[in-house]
This record gives sequence, C-alpha cells and structure tokens, in this order.
Amino acid sequence: MTSDAQGIAEEPRSVLSLALPVVAGSLIGIIGLQFLLLRDRNPQALDELALGPQTTTYWSKVESNPIHCGMKTKQFKNCLDAYIQNGKQRDVVLWLGNSQLHAINQFSEGDKSASFYLHNILRDKDRYLFTISIPNANIQEHLVLFEYARQHLPVKTIVLPLVFDDTRETGVRENLQSTVYQPAIKDRLRETSIGKKLIDQCEISVVSDDERQVKDKTIQDQSEEYLNDKLASYSGVWAKRADLRGNLFVSLYKFRNYILGINASSKRRISRGSYVINLEALKALIETAQHANIEVLTYIAPIRNDVPIPYDEDEYSNFKEEVATITRNAGGTFFNLEELVPNENWGTKKSTGLVRGPEVDFMHFQSEGHERLANAIDESLQTLWSNKY
Repeated sequence: MTSDAQGIAEEPRSVLSLALPVVAGSLIGIIGLQFLLLRDRNPQALDELALGPQTTTYWSKVESNPIHCGMKTKQFKNCLDAYIQNGKQRDVVLWLGNSQLHAINQFSEGDKSASFYLHNILRDKDRYLFTISIPNANIQEHLVLFEYARQHLPVKTIVLPLVFDDTRETGVRENLQSTVYQPAIKDRLRETSIGKKLIDQCEISVVSDDERQVKDKTIQDQSEEYLNDKLASYSGVWAKRADLRGNLFVSLYKFRNYILGINASSKRRISRGSYVINLEALKALIETAQHANIEVLTYIAPIRNDVPIPYDEDEYSNFKEEVATITRNAGGTFFNLEELVPNENWGTKKSTGLVRGPEVDFMHFQSEGHERLANAIDESLQTLWSNKY
C-alpha cells in the first residue's frame, strides 16, 4: 500500500460526518411516526382488524344496563353488576362469540345487535341472556371464557357459534391469560387434557395491573414509569407509541397482503395443528358443560354466500360435519345457520390491503341480519328445551 493510500485510510472522520447518519435516521423516524399518526387518527386495534368504517362495534344495553361485554375486566364487571341488580336470579343463557355478535355493518341510528333482541325475547321467558364476544375468538378461548363466566353466574345453557376461520387461531391471548391462572378456573381446566395444555402455554408469572402494587415494583420499573410519564407530557408521539405500534403492525399486515395478493375473498386453508386443538377444546367444553348439567347449543355461524366463500370447500364441509358429530356425541345440540342471513343484509368492510377501497365482508351484517339471528337462536333454544322437557 502506498503512503498516499495509507494517509487516506487513516484520515479521521469529522464529528459532523459521524453524527449525520444518526440525525438523518432520527428525522426520518420522527417523520414516519407522525405520518402513521396523521394517516389514521382513530387507529384500529389489531384484534379488530376485520372491522372498519363500514362496520360499527355495538355493545348491547337494555334500559341502560349492559348485557353484552368483551374481554375487558371492567366490561364484564359492569355486565355482572347489571345481572345482580336486574337478573332476579334467573337462569343464565351464556352466548359466546366473535366480532359477528358485536359488530353491525352499515350502522344507522337505532340499530341493535342480536344480543339485544335475544335478551328481550328470553327475558319474557324468564331467562337472562349474558353475552361475551371477542374478535377472532378461537374455541380454546371460549373454553376459558365459559369457565370464567360460570364461576360468577348461574349458567344453565351455552350458545356457541362455530366459525371455520377462527380455527386457524390458537392459544389464549395475553388479555385472557390472567383468567387461566385464577385458582378455581385453573383447577377446572386441569380436569381436561386441553385445559392442561392451555395452562402450560400461558406464562406462569401472570400478574394483572390491578394486583401489582407500587411496593412490588423495582427501582428500574419506577424509573421507567417516571421517564415514560415525563416524555409523554412533552411529546405527543411518545404518548401515542402504543397506537403507533398498532398502526405499524397493521401497515405491515396490509403490505404483506398486497405483496401476496391476499384480500377478503382469498381462499384460506386450515392450519392443521390449530384446527385439531380447537376441536379438542370444543369436545372438552361440551363434555364439561354436560357434567355440570349445562345445556349446549352450537351452530355454524352465518356467512355470506352470494360470492364464493374464502374457504376450501372440502375443508369447510369436513369442518361442519366434524363439529356436528362432536357436538352430538358429547351431548349437545347442533344447528347449521350459515345461510340464515340473506344477501341484502350483508355489506362491505375496509380494505385489508394497501389498495384503498371496500372489500366483501363475509362475517358482519346489518341490523336486520342481527334480528334474524336472534330469532333463529330463540327457535333453536326452544327446540333444545322442548326436547329435554
């Protein structure tokens, strides 16, 4: 190597040249974060990704009393308090489900969901409908919610929709893991093999925010909390970092869909491992309920059928046959309501890709569809109860 080359190689870089990439990267990051905030001032939760501006979340109330809740502890407590105050110790019909139960497509003022209509129907028959629904709920999570609900309520009947697409999901989401570790629920879950698997899958050290006292927090925890509060007071971007993280994942999800050409109508094959575990959970739920003298009604959830459905037809047919067999063999009652809601009661949803524009919605329908579903469930329950008595 020549002396000139050595001189060039050894020439030190200036402070400015060293700092420039960091400064430029920071500016690009800040601009990107601001863009994510501005592009969606009402960021969509990841587990509500299937919803959009055309579909409205609706939690039913009757005479200002909440009768339909989601996965939040406060929501459940409010619904439980409403039952204690107004239920008059009536037998509870527990309706579990996914976003189909708490979402109304093309919402108009005065629209109601199926849980509202069915609650009023059953109230006149001296029964109390208590509804819990969470987005994309898999059957393993329904098993946990069933145990959670019957710990607090005199559940006598369970109504459970079966959605093929939700069998692709597996495990218990973080928000429900603390429920798994409640002693009474944990003991009951241990009575089934699938329950034991769910316990093993959840983190052992699950502590809710309400249970965690300041005295239990380390100096590092307290320092981070202090700094986060201070930064949030000075920076809107920092205060909304959770929303930004959600927006980022949603954007990546849409980019993935764009690259792979995936949209709401794309065929989705089953995930065999998740599918088997969910059907195991279905069998355990029904058998556990039967042992507790709790009746079970399962049904194939309505799906739009004026366009090709986004499932492999053979896999979907097998699914319907399998869940029907599992339900009946375990002592439950099964109905197929997939064609219940007419085509004119379905709508569209926000695009799941980068290209703007509405997509066909296969899961959520208008208020008229909700009323039809409530009436169909009532008829199915009457059939169940008439056969028993």
